[in-house]
Amino acid sequence: PLPVEGYYKGFLSKEEHDKMFQALTDHVPWQIETDDFGKQDRLTYYMADPDCTFKYVGLTCKPNKWLPEVKDLRGRIEELVQPVIDVELGIKEKASVTGCLLNRYEAGESFIPWHSDEVRAHGRAKIVMSVSLGG
Repeated sequence: PLPVEGYYKGFLSKEEHDKMFQALTDHVPWQIETDDFGKQDRLTYYMADPDCTFKYVGLTCKPNKWLPEVKDLRGRIEELVQPVIDVELGIKEKASVTGCLLNRYEAGESFIPWHSDEVRAHGRAKIVMSVSLGG
């Protein structure tokens, strides 16, 4: 299927944003990974369904349990994209976000150089979502 893109400004209210940001800050055991290009200059954490290992640039991320706040957000995202899957893509399957790679960039200190990703998503619809809590 062709990519379908959308931008949903205000998807999270200010209160929801602040709550999510605090939960990620307080409860995620952030780590710095090393891939084929060396030590990454960002903090990451991967959570996913049990059999959804994620691999990229020589790095294998085993799934960790979903943080409750992220699991709730996952459900909202699935509801949001279901009409796109049904109508625009014509695929009759339930929207399913199976994994979430969290990235944390410290202000003024960490970055990833300009690049493109080869994203592998599960399911026929190949849902890839990005939610930014930063500026």
